[in-house]
Amino acid sequence: MQILEGKDAKQSGLIRCSIDAPGGHRKTSLATRVPEEWGEIVYVAADPTSPFLESVTPEDRKRMHVIVPDGAAQRDPKTGQIIKTDWRKEGYEIAQTEWDKMYPKAGVFIWDTMTQTAEEMLRENARKNWFSEKGPVMGSNNPNIDPEQKYALPQEGDYRMVQQAMLQIVEWTVRIPMHVICLFQQAMSESSARTGEGLLFGPATVGTRGPRQIPNKFGAVFYLTIDQGPKSGQSGDTVVHLIPEEYHVAGLKSVQLDKIPPVKKIGKSPDDARNFWRWVLEMKQWTA
Repeated sequence: MQILEGKDAKQSGLIRCSIDAPGGHRKTSLATRVPEEWGEIVYVAADPTSPFLESVTPEDRKRMHVIVPDGAAQRDPKTGQIIKTDWRKEGYEIAQTEWDKMYPKAGVFIWDTMTQTAEEMLRENARKNWFSEKGPVMGSNNPNIDPEQKYALPQEGDYRMVQQAMLQIVEWTVRIPMHVICLFQQAMSESSARTGEGLLFGPATVGTRGPRQIPNKFGAVFYLTIDQGPKSGQSGDTVVHLIPEEYHVAGLKSVQLDKIPPVKKIGKSPDDARNFWRWVLEMKQWTA
């Protein structure tokens, strides 16, 4: 146990942020366009297309260290076929690696997306049949298909296990001594007469618990929409929602609540995004 006096508390000077939105809503663009003075970027490219860095500016690519998860894959030395994976173990390792020591000039850690990591873990759990209930398995009647290549329908226990594992991964990740930005696809948690919970949209892991569990782990929770452009069929500014809006979870922990608007609009210039992140860090300070 540690006892601290409020007057002796120190500001971390770091952002711990989640961003959720449907695909194509500029999550990666916003996350990677951080201020140059924040240093290099450790980028976990978990989504299938993330390693291509298609949404990243050329200048930002030069300061990125790209980590591409593969489930700690073990391959057959003769065929190159994957014979074993452990996505949960690799997720734990990524979250606990001392990236600041590996890359001393790095000041930003981005995970794109944690939703993809959760989905990989869910597929693996179902395939390994760790729980007593067993669902249909694709390829189960084909003796020529390796067990690692089969696909099973996830059961309730699989979902619960992945949800808890992702909470642990998030808790470790936000302790990384850098600015931490975790990206998620957007999920819906439906209303429940049994629990009294209402409809809610927020960060997706697997199942419906993500929007209710994940936001509690971050000091900044943003969701994105895109404005209509000046002409029909054109897209406009990126809209960052900073406070809860009916069914959407959002928020920014700060003592400067009077200075936080409902939304911030960000133009398409990289400098617009960099200035937004400078503003977020300013709002996190005790005194502006």
